[in-house]
Formats: sequence, C-alpha cells, structure tokens
Amino acid sequence: MRRWVGGGRVGDVVRQAGPGDVDAVAPLFDAYRQFYQQSSDPALARAFIAERLARSESVIFLAERGGCGS
Repeated sequence: MRRWVGGGRVGDVVRQAGPGDVDAVAPLFDAYRQFYQQSSDPALARAFIAERLARSESVIFLAERGGCGS
C-alpha cells in the first residue's frame, strides 16, 4: 500500500485505498452519484466500489487526518 506523509499536519496521510476501505469510500461515491442526479443507493455504491477495488480496476486515494486507519 502506498503512503504519503508530509505537507500537512503531523500525522496526515494520503494512501491508496484497498478492498478493506470500501465502507469508507462507498458513501463518497454515493454522494457523487447524487450530485449527477442519480438516486441514492448505498448498496449499489458499495458493490460498485468493492468490485472495482477487488479487480484493481480503479485507483482511489484516501486522505486521513492524524493517521486514522493506519
């Protein structure tokens, strides 16, 4: 897993999301869909993100304050 530390406050981390991050990423993807006038569907968003990450078909980066999740 790639990590970048620096630039921000001590402990801020930017890292590549993996299959274990689906629950953190799915609500953001659901909000993205809603922005484009799609109805909210958290289960669909979760399944879509889970499949993309499991197949390495998407690269998603997470920014975490204070090293949360590390």
